[in-house]
Amino acid sequence: MSIHRLFKNSGASVESFKTLNHKVYYIGLPKTGSSSIYAMLYNFGPNHEFMFAEAMNTIWMRTKENLPDEAWHDFINSRNHANEFKPDISTFNHYFIPSLSNTEQNVKYIYSFRDCKSWINSFVNFTAYQLAVLPSEIWHEMYVDLLFEKTILKPEFGNIERVIEKANLFIPKLINYWINQNNKILDFIADKDVLLLRTNEISSNVLNLAAFLEVDTSLIDAKRTHENKGPNTTDWTKDHAHFFDSYHPQIKGIEKKFELLTGR
Repeated sequence: MSIHRLFKNSGASVESFKTLNHKVYYIGLPKTGSSSIYAMLYNFGPNHEFMFAEAMNTIWMRTKENLPDEAWHDFINSRNHANEFKPDISTFNHYFIPSLSNTEQNVKYIYSFRDCKSWINSFVNFTAYQLAVLPSEIWHEMYVDLLFEKTILKPEFGNIERVIEKANLFIPKLINYWINQNNKILDFIADKDVLLLRTNEISSNVLNLAAFLEVDTSLIDAKRTHENKGPNTTDWTKDHAHFFDSYHPQIKGIEKKFELLTGR
């Protein structure tokens, strides 16, 4: 995945895009299906990872350097304004909760949920593979800094043995991130207009997505869903089961909260 692909809507002209009756935000974690949702909503001119570098720098300053509330809210509001009324399909939107859309009306949210083990395998495999092939890839560079918290450095991703050696340091960081961020999202959406999906079921939810957005199903493009999969090379959870055992109550608690909201 290149930055060109992340930022540029290619192929259709601006005039060909349809307009939704709602502002739409994707609020799932990275590697939970944002590329699939972006592809499905292509006819509506979505922005994928809009203002990515600026957003991630701001998130870093907020989480690591105590960026003041005023500057934090100013950035969120100015980014929302710059995005206009386009669907905002960005993997970092969950960081902006609960201030993501507090100045906007008529908002809908899409939340794709992925189980903890599957998410960690996908995220680590994709990150390790991409940084080995594209060491200057900004998406992975910035997420490594934020999520792995210096337990492994970006150049080390070029050596899979080194990544395996460091796994015992970063696996707990990723489990904590999965628990804390999903918990925050689930609390936020309790009284919101939200479509709940499981990552592995996105492509089979064309009818539900169309109904949720109040559009004809012919405008939802499901042909390119799940094309941004990471390589299934290493099971990062198999040799670190003790971490998942120690976090079992919290992980099951998150899964239960999601099940209660979806009714299944």
